[in-house]
Amino acid sequence: MEDFPLKLPNLSETQYSFIDSKSNKEIQICDWIVGILSRTFDFLRNTNQNEIAIFYKSLNETQEKNIYLLEELINSSKNKEFIDMRDGFVIE
Repeated sequence: MEDFPLKLPNLSETQYSFIDSKSNKEIQICDWIVGILSRTFDFLRNTNQNEIAIFYKSLNETQEKNIYLLEELINSSKNKEFIDMRDGFVIE
């Protein structure tokens, strides 16, 4: 980290450190969420609209609820990339 200091535009020098996720539950949760989102977006990018509709119709009640919760997580995010990426996928 000393060799590659993090510099963000319009901000003074930013201090950061590496924290091993094995010792930090919050980082573990973030890692899980990033993994779930990454796999979800990969699935959506590699699946046509008809296949997504068939997949969605095959979900059981728990799976539908989990998709809804994932959508709520994305909608509540202030991360513009989630909003932009989500706009390309519509399930009717």
